Amino acid sequence: MPTVFEVLGGDHLEVKRMLAELESGPTALTGANDSQLGLRKKMVEELIIEESKHEALEEMYFWPAVRDLLPDGGGWLLAELGAGTAEQADAAAQRVAGDFEHARVLGEDEAPQVWAIRESGLGATARVPGQRPTWPGWEDSAVAPARLGDYLRELRTLCDRFGYHAALYGHFGQGCVHTRIDSDLASTEGIATFRSFMTEAAQLCVRYGGSLSGEHGDGQARAELLPLMFGSELVTAFAEFKRIWDPDAMMNPRKVVDADPLDANLRLGPHYRPRQLQTHFAFTEDGGDFAQAVSRCVGVGACRAHSGTVMCPSYQATREEEHSTRGRAHLLFELLNGDELTGGWRDPHVKDALDLCMSCKGCKHDCPVGVDMARYKAEFLSHWYSRRVRPPAAYTMGLMMYGARLASAAPGGSGTFFVNSAM
Repeated sequence: MPTVFEVLGGDHLEVKRMLAELESGPTALTGANDSQLGLRKKMVEELIIEESKHEALEEMYFWPAVRDLLPDGGGWLLAELGAGTAEQADAAAQRVAGDFEHARVLGEDEAPQVWAIRESGLGATARVPGQRPTWPGWEDSAVAPARLGDYLRELRTLCDRFGYHAALYGHFGQGCVHTRIDSDLASTEGIATFRSFMTEAAQLCVRYGGSLSGEHGDGQARAELLPLMFGSELVTAFAEFKRIWDPDAMMNPRKVVDADPLDANLRLGPHYRPRQLQTHFAFTEDGGDFAQAVSRCVGVGACRAHSGTVMCPSYQATREEEHSTRGRAHLLFELLNGDELTGGWRDPHVKDALDLCMSCKGCKHDCPVGVDMARYKAEFLSHWYSRRVRPPAAYTMGLMMYGARLASAAPGGSGTFFVNSAM
């Protein structure tokens, strides 16, 4: 069976023919026909999940339902073919799959389950048990699809040379590559290495005629590197044009033009020393470190969904960032960082944000990186109320064992009183 890199490099002739089919014929049609048939536009996507990442995938709630749908292998190329009718699309898919030893055509009910793997790419690669945290930075490069295989080979070689590990996924039909890399962004040496890697990765991408940002924005992460892609003369023209309309640099300053260095505003940085607070929970899956636990949030914002998920009911009610899982995780991060929030376990800003958390565990299930806000809330409140009077409901529920004994002795009267008081 060809490797993923052989496939994407066009070394495997049958895949080359499949890509040609995707670029022509009925799949090019868009609009009402596609939506009525429930078909997507033409797509070729791939997710490389190496053995080291399988453990993270296995923690995803959907994994038991999809593992038997996948052909053998550690990486999958997902291709979705559209046509004038569902029957024609299925026939085209069967034709392509017949050319491979390990391939599978999925039914209408199976396909969404497998697409969940692609959509979990960030969650499966952001936090892997026993491995270093991964970060964005070079997460959105793109080259022409015909050159993607060669680019990925060189990108992998570059990562190996820098001692980085990167799992790759993305919209490969459009040549767009997503990844998170285990860079060290908390030490001076690690940040210097990160800067060198980013520069060489940008030079590599430009050499292939690609874009530093295929889908996302350049922003603070890559704007400093834009002269490598556009040339200094054109970037200078960008700056001159912006100054005509924004002479005081009030509109989104230091993005795209007059950019800050790519390592200037890192979340961690060489001076990151979070408070090491004593906790009641062990947080074993985060190395026993509460700071690592609250840093699980990588800002995806799935908790800001207005429907379709359990997470996050308090945000769905208020539509306020502080009542989302992401907002609460960020406040806990700032609590440990100690710059903006200085109250520690007694900080009222964190208490206010956690008040509406229902401890429903929806985030533990729905969050792609498994943020467990119910546990973080329990940890925080245990310290907030230390040597303080708790709300009446806390005593009623916390001392339930005594009420149960009372109820067993007088099941008629005291049992009714206990249930009513608890309610």
